Amino acid sequence: MFVSNKMKYFFKISLVFLTVSLAILLNVYVIEPWLIPDPCYYHTNILSGWKSYFYHTTAISNGHPEPNWLNWLLTILIGAYIGIIVYKAVKRVLFTIVMIGWLVSCSQIGSSDKKIEFKKVDEKVTNEQISSVKKTKEFAIKFQLVEKQSEVKLKQPIIGDQITYLDQELIIQLLDKNQQIYHQWKIEKQLFEDIIPEEEMPFYEISTCHLEATEELYWLFSVNICQPDTDICYRIELKIFANKTISWREIEED
Repeated sequence: MFVSNKMKYFFKISLVFLTVSLAILLNVYVIEPWLIPDPCYYHTNILSGWKSYFYHTTAISNGHPEPNWLNWLLTILIGAYIGIIVYKAVKRVLFTIVMIGWLVSCSQIGSSDKKIEFKKVDEKVTNEQISSVKKTKEFAIKFQLVEKQSEVKLKQPIIGDQITYLDQELIIQLLDKNQQIYHQWKIEKQLFEDIIPEEEMPFYEISTCHLEATEELYWLFSVNICQPDTDICYRIELKIFANKTISWREIEED
């Protein structure tokens, strides 16, 4: 499952909040004692120089220097800036870990589901699986992602990177009990133009497809349409029916 925008936003805010909190603690318990080792010194002396820009004395503090509004503002801004830098540095690593965990969990669920059997048809073909599911008409389903000649555009090309991303189409074949093709679908990203804006279409490709479940009358797929090498995706629930029809809907992330 791809990480939703809400999850990324929550993680970013949490990380910024953490770094701001750490900056405040560092300011209060490390920097301030280092700059002002003896607060009582200022009972009879006045803050001078650059310290007067960041600290002040009040009757409430019994004449001891304490951070002023400029001090707190700079502390919060520096903490937030560090949090944003750390988020940008680790988000790709965290996303990769989440994806690996999700793929492992999906494979475990699929292997424990007695209704579905998976086996490789050709080890040289990637993203190809076959499911032999005994139903009323004894259908099986076969699917694979096939590269096309058209290229996918990158919104932010990496300077010096010569990698070319090709568009892909999803081939789904419905097989009869003799393993002959009963019906075939060629699904391209243009099928989902109702949710992908026309001007954004060149930046997306059908990146992954997983068979999630089988029912009496249909097979349920999870399809992800993404910008290459990013976690910006549309998640689609696709149903293939035994009567040769299909239906789909976008899955909204909570």
